[in-house]
Amino acid sequence: MLSGAGPSLRQDRIQRLKASVSIAKNEVVSASVSGGRPPGNLRSGTGDHTTAYTTFKHMARNNVLGFSPDVAVKNLVLVLQRIQQMPGYANSRGVTRRTLDAYAKKWIEYGESLKAPHAKDLQLLMEATVSLRNAVPMTAYKYAKSSGGHGEASSGGGLDWAEFMVQKGKWKTRADFRGNPLHNAWATFDFSAPNLGSDADKWARVLRQHILSMRESYPRLFEISGLYSMDDLESYLKTTVLPQKFSTAFAKKVKTAL
Repeated sequence: MLSGAGPSLRQDRIQRLKASVSIAKNEVVSASVSGGRPPGNLRSGTGDHTTAYTTFKHMARNNVLGFSPDVAVKNLVLVLQRIQQMPGYANSRGVTRRTLDAYAKKWIEYGESLKAPHAKDLQLLMEATVSLRNAVPMTAYKYAKSSGGHGEASSGGGLDWAEFMVQKGKWKTRADFRGNPLHNAWATFDFSAPNLGSDADKWARVLRQHILSMRESYPRLFEISGLYSMDDLESYLKTTVLPQKFSTAFAKKVKTAL
């Protein structure tokens, strides 16, 4: 059991999550994550998410769907390792860091030890992926009154559909896309959630974390296919999103800090 003053990753609460995997002819043919949210980075309550929570479920599913069980395990282990590189995780200290490290180590070692993974193994790793990502600092911020969200989950659904169409080979060029995945990617970020005021450096870190999270949630779309990349996500943020969200002077400071 893992617990502490930082993010809570207690196994009894993690079990509210339920991943499901079906394998046929050495390929994961279906995968999903359902159930309640696991504990987040706040000591009490869920707060307002910066990156939409639904994209964390996509992160677990899209790294196994369409892959062999062996490759799916390697994908999830890599995702867990990359979560450790996210700014909120990398800059964490004390009990929070020890709690995150212990949990990540447990599941990375579990994945690396598997020789002939079964559906149950993938389900456990998927649940661990969602749980770890949700517990990373800067994932949610506490407010006296929630902002209530602004359609971030719906935008994530559009990205998930694009990921599926790329996986199936139906969308092979940017001209095939209906709409702009870069717009959707930034629409899954709630700019009203981070209680950061005018701290450009902190804004840069939480925005960088979102870019990294998008790559892990939609790997074919933003990495494997070569159609889009993290550089595209950053460029769209700088040229289109920041000028809409911030004053010219502050947008410039955030761009410089990225």
